[in-house]
Amino acid sequence: MKKTALAIATLTILLCSNAMAVPTLRVDGIFTNPMAHAVQDLTFSFGSGQQTWTLLAEYTNWNDVNNFGLYTDLGIGNVQTGIFGGTASPVSSVTTNFAAGTPLGMYLLNDINNNGVYDGTDSYLFSQRSLTRGSWAYEHQWFQMYNVASFGESDYYFNTTTEDFRYHGDFDYLIFIDDDHTSANWDHNDMIVGVTLSSSVPSVPEPATLLLFGAGLAGFGVARRRKRQ
Repeated sequence: MKKTALAIATLTILLCSNAMAVPTLRVDGIFTNPMAHAVQDLTFSFGSGQQTWTLLAEYTNWNDVNNFGLYTDLGIGNVQTGIFGGTASPVSSVTTNFAAGTPLGMYLLNDINNNGVYDGTDSYLFSQRSLTRGSWAYEHQWFQMYNVASFGESDYYFNTTTEDFRYHGDFDYLIFIDDDHTSANWDHNDMIVGVTLSSSVPSVPEPATLLLFGAGLAGFGVARRRKRQ
């Protein structure tokens, strides 16, 4: 009985300490939940044909060898689009054009020997956790992604056990990444990325509309000439 009570008490302490360690995001003072929690896979899709990715910050000693990107072959992770490499610096931005509804996952290649590929010395972190390689915590969700589109221009406060992140802007999504795969501190502020969605196709008048518009201008010119006479 005593052993059972001790085990329950120990588990309660561990759960409380883990809960305290989980980073939190407040948008204009409102606590916001991530799209996937620490023991869930994260996949997503956008409702727009154009996405602008902005590197907001990096708090990591591996910033020169971290490579962030997305993959479209869910469950495999080989069909990739690179977003930020080790040479990127805040506030670099990259534009992509994933069709609306395209299923996506995220990866972070911690390319320790900087040879451009995964090998035994690197870690390869995926938002689908079973694809992760070279990490001691294969079941950990390294990516915290938040849908903040409904807030518009806002103040963002991301509080962690290490550095805190404060920013003002207008993003549709915020992504916080934990790259410490050897002894994770669960702070998720090693790389911070903002995503803004917009239409990739500008509104262009149809040929028939252009003809009518031209005819209207011509008629307007004739009317002005007649008035002057």
